[in-house]
Amino acid sequence: MNGEIKMEREIELSSESYMNNDGTIKFKRSLGDGHWDKKLIANMVELSNADNYEEAKHEWIATGDVWWSGNQQNRPTWVNDHQGKCLCGHRVVYHFKILNTENDNEECVGSEHIGSYLILREIKERTGLTDAEITDKMIQEWINVRTQSMIQTAWWHANGEHFTQMFDKIKEADLRINVKDKYEQWSWDDNEYKIKSHMLKRGKGKLGEENYQMTSIVWRWNHPHNPKNQSTTRGYPNDKLWADLNYFSVMYDAEHKARIEREDARLQTRTDQQLEYMEKQKQQRERRAEEVRIRHEQYKIEQAEREKLYEQQRIEAEEREKVRQAELKVSNVDKYSQERETLNDLSMFNNAEVSEFKNMCDYYGLPVFDGNLPISIWESSFLIDIRRRMASGRELSVNQLETLKNICSGEPATLKQKKYLSSLGYDGEFDNITKRKASIMITNKKQYNTFEGEA
Repeated sequence: MNGEIKMEREIELSSESYMNNDGTIKFKRSLGDGHWDKKLIANMVELSNADNYEEAKHEWIATGDVWWSGNQQNRPTWVNDHQGKCLCGHRVVYHFKILNTENDNEECVGSEHIGSYLILREIKERTGLTDAEITDKMIQEWINVRTQSMIQTAWWHANGEHFTQMFDKIKEADLRINVKDKYEQWSWDDNEYKIKSHMLKRGKGKLGEENYQMTSIVWRWNHPHNPKNQSTTRGYPNDKLWADLNYFSVMYDAEHKARIEREDARLQTRTDQQLEYMEKQKQQRERRAEEVRIRHEQYKIEQAEREKLYEQQRIEAEEREKVRQAELKVSNVDKYSQERETLNDLSMFNNAEVSEFKNMCDYYGLPVFDGNLPISIWESSFLIDIRRRMASGRELSVNQLETLKNICSGEPATLKQKKYLSSLGYDGEFDNITKRKASIMITNKKQYNTFEGEA
């Protein structure tokens, strides 16, 4: 049965008079004077009320119903008496139903005889347009809409299995051969070298020419990014795509497959080399990381030892400082006592020097000071030096005089100082304690934990 249908289709498609370049069926404005045209005219008149063709043809209308003879399971009733035959008697595969609206006779015609006058009437009655308003484009569209599915079905019936097998075989190769800007690139996602390229969307030359560059078959057929792919727009490949697919299938077996295998082998070699290099780099990083870890652990151990040593040294330094401060305290106290005694002793001066010292005290409005003043350890040394200068008759600087006046001041201690001394443990009398003496007592108590040495 399939062989018979294929033969019938070949018979019908042998004539190009009713086929457009894109494979769709085209219409005829009028019938000619050929054998099959004359037969159609005679049969239409016989089945019409009118007795001549010019009147009879207006009784008939194309209903829009179509049927492909290969679809045996869904054959409509109007085809039962006309299967495989046009009203002219010619063998057909594509059946177009026509109806005589005057007597309800139903018939069918093939692709070659679906004339515009049959379609014009259907469009006029459906749209209300006149003959002049109905364009050839509208008539062609009427045919295309109603036959597209039928032609697709017929094509796939005859070629579908072969097409699918070839396309599945070569689709991956097409994306490796029919490309441009081809290069090899490492994929971090897959850890391998891959071919990177762009599909060739516009080829060069013609099939059979020496430098023919084929447009990608996948791009033309069903690539989702191609809005004009033939799978969506036509439903079956055009003649050029069909021819390219057959040619590419042959070339795939002849040379493309071997070429791709060589590329894959080279990619695998580069991948293996890269993986080996990456493994070495990884091992080096791990080794360096381990070395760093060991050094870090050693550093922590050494740091802990250093900190332990530093702490020991700090403790020892603190102990030494305590001893030094204790020794200094004793030394200062001794020095302080000695200097107070020196201040109370004028035997180091002759009578003229003693007289000069007293005169200078009168000159500056100061008391004749000695070691009984409330003074600090530093001030005792200062007073010894100042007394020596005054005994020799040398004048004092402004700063020296100001300091000396502050030391000799007899201003009584403040209430605040008295309260603070009491809080520090002083339980003596405050009558003879000057403001300056109170300050020195507070300082001595804090530094040496004693109030003594002030009298």
